[in-house]
Amino acid sequence: MSQTYIKQAQDYLENLRSQNAQRTLQAYTEDKIIYLNTNDYLGIAKLSANELYENYQKFFTNLTNYKVLNNTKQSLLELTENFNSLLNIDPLTGSTGSRLLSGSNNCTYLVEQFFSIIVENDKRALYYNSGYHANLGIIPSLARLNKKTAVVMDRLAHASIIDGVRLADVNFYRFSHNNVEDLKRQVSKAIESGYQNIILCVESIYSMDGDCLTKDDFLQIIELKNTLSKQNINLIIYVDEAHAFGIYGAKKLGLVEEYGLVNDIDLIVCPVGKALNSTGAIIFAHSAIIEYLINTSRTFIYSTALPPAVCFKTLAAYLYVLNNELLVVTYINKCKLYKQHLENCISQLQSSSIKILGDNHIISIVLNNNYLIDKVKQFFLDHSIVIAGIKHPTVPKGSERIRLSLTIDDLNNDVLLDRFTSLLTSFIESEISCELTN
Repeated sequence: MSQTYIKQAQDYLENLRSQNAQRTLQAYTEDKIIYLNTNDYLGIAKLSANELYENYQKFFTNLTNYKVLNNTKQSLLELTENFNSLLNIDPLTGSTGSRLLSGSNNCTYLVEQFFSIIVENDKRALYYNSGYHANLGIIPSLARLNKKTAVVMDRLAHASIIDGVRLADVNFYRFSHNNVEDLKRQVSKAIESGYQNIILCVESIYSMDGDCLTKDDFLQIIELKNTLSKQNINLIIYVDEAHAFGIYGAKKLGLVEEYGLVNDIDLIVCPVGKALNSTGAIIFAHSAIIEYLINTSRTFIYSTALPPAVCFKTLAAYLYVLNNELLVVTYINKCKLYKQHLENCISQLQSSSIKILGDNHIISIVLNNNYLIDKVKQFFLDHSIVIAGIKHPTVPKGSERIRLSLTIDDLNNDVLLDRFTSLLTSFIESEISCELTN
């Protein structure tokens, strides 16, 4: 039996190693290790099950205090009775099957009802197993609505969106990152090629650069959508809120809600693995589209459902966020202040050309090559700090970077932040300045 495929894999890995591009799994067991690479922005991972359940009870007990929910309080109160009955009789453990077989348990259904009530208007919620599952399953389904479908997407779109487009097997057009004028040009090209349905895929906050479309950008896109509808062209606006859900907006539904534009967006994908530190993704769309996805989205139909306990954890974590508005506001403000501090410190160094990216709570420090990324990761690990090094091919060559995902606990720890800043500036002075000199 031929083993040449193993040799092919070995050769591929050797090529990666020669470029300092091989990815590896690492587990750190030391007690004193500090992680600055987690997506657990609000520290929910550290909460016990009892603490989350107490927040669940606190929310529904004090529901009348939430002015932002004035229009939905009665519906939520009625839903509470169903939840309480469920918790008394259901162990919330196994999933048992896919959603269309035995896996559509009462808990998951009630969580979907809850978010459908929260979002209001004509939108409804559907729970996918992950953000990747959602993008991989929704985009191909939307593409089947009309044979004359194309996708227009940001050049820095997440891998899951790119893979969804590939599975859809449709022509696609990519516009320069966050450039609305180029977006419009690519939409025009799609129309000139005879496409009638154009799926526009964007992210509210981009995971590598930490930047976002402004409200004015979204308003221009919505205006374009309304103009095209008069020409019988459907511009389907699809927004991934992975890094904004749980942080932005009065109801913490994301940046689109912060901008007051939920009703104007066709599909909103809200993965819950970041700020809520859970598993899955909540999808918001018109009820007809939700029913269509239940019938056509292969990642939804053919995946074993998540255990009901996971879905309840998502709800409890979301309610924790609503119960702790001051925590979220503090988190956002401290992220911005620390980024400014970091920029000021680095700008005073000889290597002041180093870019620091991010308009929100993701901070990227661009170091330009894979070799330096490996070196800086090891440098920090030697000081018991784990950082995220993002290398090519995840990002384009020349834009390799350290990516900071700071939690609220990190931001409240001035000693840690000062230590990180001091270590980073020391590394830049000793390693990068030396490279520039050579």
